[in-house]
Amino acid sequence: MFHKDFALWHKVKSATDTRNTQHVFIREGAVWLMRLGVNIGSELDGKGDEFLRPIIVIKGINDHVFFGIPV
Repeated sequence: MFHKDFALWHKVKSATDTRNTQHVFIREGAVWLMRLGVNIGSELDGKGDEFLRPIIVIKGINDHVFFGIPV
């Protein structure tokens, strides 16, 4: 069985949350690398030490939220 490293994900998530981020332009159809973390169960997790997965932006909701699909 694959070992899920929840402790490492917590460290990455905490560091990401405290970063001072700049406003970015969300464009529909764009592909972003995003930190998806470790999921419970059989859902696909982010990969590598940064827990990254590519996301396709489907619809911008406002300046800070969008609907996207992981690929």
